[in-house]
Amino acid sequence: MSLRKRPELVESGGFRLDPRKAFEKLRDFQTADPDMFVLPLVRAAVASGATFIDLHAPGAMSETFEMRFDGTPLDPAAADPSVCMFEQAPSPAVRQAAVGMLAAFRTQPEILLCSGRGAERRALAITREGTRVTPLGEEEEKDTVISVALSRPLPGDWRVRVATACMFCPCEIRLDGEPLERFAPVDGLRAAEHGRRIFVQPAHRDEPIVLLCHWGVVVSRWNRRKSPRVAGYVDDPAFTLSMSQDAVVNNAALDAAQEAVDRTAEKLSAGWSRADRAPGDRH
Repeated sequence: MSLRKRPELVESGGFRLDPRKAFEKLRDFQTADPDMFVLPLVRAAVASGATFIDLHAPGAMSETFEMRFDGTPLDPAAADPSVCMFEQAPSPAVRQAAVGMLAAFRTQPEILLCSGRGAERRALAITREGTRVTPLGEEEEKDTVISVALSRPLPGDWRVRVATACMFCPCEIRLDGEPLERFAPVDGLRAAEHGRRIFVQPAHRDEPIVLLCHWGVVVSRWNRRKSPRVAGYVDDPAFTLSMSQDAVVNNAALDAAQEAVDRTAEKLSAGWSRADRAPGDRH
């Protein structure tokens, strides 16, 4: 006799699923490192059109992580991970916020998301007992604010890892009031098409690594072993991420982004060729 419990048949073609148990399973597999829950939250801010992101890490005086950003407000009810992860999210920003909160919840914290303007402002509270959405009434606050009361300290290299992953973010990020260092290329070629941002530069002696980013955050690396040799990044909102959020799914969106990088590399190579010619060279 099998020890595996059989699902209960409801009717032809369907099974009864316990949403709470499914949520717990999804939480355990989502995001390879729960301490990096901030990365999907940064993606949510970028996807919402934020012009700034303020991060405040826990310190000696507080065990709470706080994040604040502007942009289009999120719907707290739709961002509830126990709902959003099983239904079509109304926007990429809401989806990414749910992913981030789901990752943070693996460490058993208490989470509070406040978003909306005026009478539409509401709060989503996530605790071990469940989730709850409550209206906040008329508030002057307009930014989206996410607070995570952590149950354990963040690792010592957390700040460096966040800064490294977010160096291509299109908006300014401040961590405890200090701007994170952003990528500032000396030479190379930028391109923008279909919502994606591309930058390539010569990789004469360096490895031809192109970083794959989603909503301004580095996800994985592409070792582009073809000529012309370039390094750089491509930030594409059309990417689909793996369940653990640490890889870009190999699909048509990735193919299109890689082809766009190839075209940009060819344009950069053509520029090199012109620059290498002598003034009287007609070839």
